[in-house]
Amino acid sequence: MIVDPFARLGIRRCMGISKDELETRYLKLSKTCHPDLNRTADVAEQARILSLAAELNDAYRTLKNPWERARCLIDLQDPQLFTMTKKLAPTFLMTAMELAEDVAEVNADRAENLRLTCKRKLDLYLEEIAELLLREDYAEAAVKLHESKYYRKALEDLNNGDRRAG
Repeated sequence: MIVDPFARLGIRRCMGISKDELETRYLKLSKTCHPDLNRTADVAEQARILSLAAELNDAYRTLKNPWERARCLIDLQDPQLFTMTKKLAPTFLMTAMELAEDVAEVNADRAENLRLTCKRKLDLYLEEIAELLLREDYAEAAVKLHESKYYRKALEDLNNGDRRAG
């Protein structure tokens, strides 16, 4: 069974949660689990409160990452859907392969341009995924989420390349 982090934090299920809304809700709920407020509780109650605090932390960690949030929305709709949509179109896979080659061969002069291209593409993916989820096209949203992983990996590799070079 999938734990619903939206329900745990009392937030509506959607991609458009603001960071402020999420953080405010998390901090408000986590205060109720603070050890100082529950010192006099018996052992069983302290264990329950500790478990609740862990669930709140997990929910917050999941929802503050927009990619994890999208994955969660898909999984809550159909826990098998993400796995069932793993096979991507050959044309996309060719694009992904070319992207990986570009990242592997990039020089310092072109790295920033490629990084910006990946960031723009990822912004577009997030917008598209949010729109697909609004339209309740969970299968296509899952496909786009799978595709985005190639750009996220490329961006990560570009950023890691900067650290190695520096």
